[in-house]
Amino acid sequence: MMNVREVPQVFFCEGDHLYGITHLPESSSIDLGILIVVGGPQTRVGSHRQFIQLARFLAQKGFTVFRFDYRGMGDSEGKHPDFEKIELDINAAIEHFLQSTPNVKRVAIWGLCDAASAAMLNAHKYDAVKALILLNPWARTESGLAKSYVKNYYLKRVMTPAFWRKVFGGDFKIVESLKSFLKNLSKAYIKSDKKVEAQIHHKIVENNDNRTLPERMFDNYAKFSGKSLFILSGNDLTAQEFKDAATFSSVWKQCVNIGNTEILHFPAANHTFSKREWKAQVEQWTVDWLKKL
Repeated sequence: MMNVREVPQVFFCEGDHLYGITHLPESSSIDLGILIVVGGPQTRVGSHRQFIQLARFLAQKGFTVFRFDYRGMGDSEGKHPDFEKIELDINAAIEHFLQSTPNVKRVAIWGLCDAASAAMLNAHKYDAVKALILLNPWARTESGLAKSYVKNYYLKRVMTPAFWRKVFGGDFKIVESLKSFLKNLSKAYIKSDKKVEAQIHHKIVENNDNRTLPERMFDNYAKFSGKSLFILSGNDLTAQEFKDAATFSSVWKQCVNIGNTEILHFPAANHTFSKREWKAQVEQWTVDWLKKL
């Protein structure tokens, strides 16, 4: 088994101290380093120690890995920025990663949930970033959430024995449930005002861009010239929202058709791949894909 050193790191972003850990393989000729960007609200440890385990697994395979807390999270100083505003944090982490580990010449960003979204929004701005591994990107809009509930929640619910036990047992609140269903149906399929929807979810950016979050994600991702792997869970509303948004995005379809975007579906897994065997599968998919770069 390869020896791996774990070295604490301190660097700066806008005057604030940020903290992280570099996982250094004993010896490696691989010049591609992996930057784990944390989804919020999490720290560099990850839910059920996911990021630590991933970093150690990749380092055992010869990859140098850096995971860190951006401002306002974990050990790092400063005010917690919205995930759409961590561009500077990611850039500071990339620069420190390259400077502190001279063997790393190229960077791949690995991100889950809104960290994946942040990568889609910003990866094209970083010259050193050549690859993305993105899991269950956050692409929420009010109508998108409603569509996912209508398509993925209600249908599944009526197919379960527990639902019918409640119905025949007199415990099913039909009026409240019908109101909820009709409300989501209305949000899902009545055309909404994009500007209003964006304001509801705090997605207006400083240049008065009124595109929805998914539109900006896909438009910016199209500017990224590297290769990408997307891993999407089957038992996750966030992943379903992303899939639904992608279905209606001509920009996304063009990116996939170019051939630089690979998509893997994990039907059994939940949002954070909480079972050990699910995490192990993600780890293996990650390293297998990275070895092809």
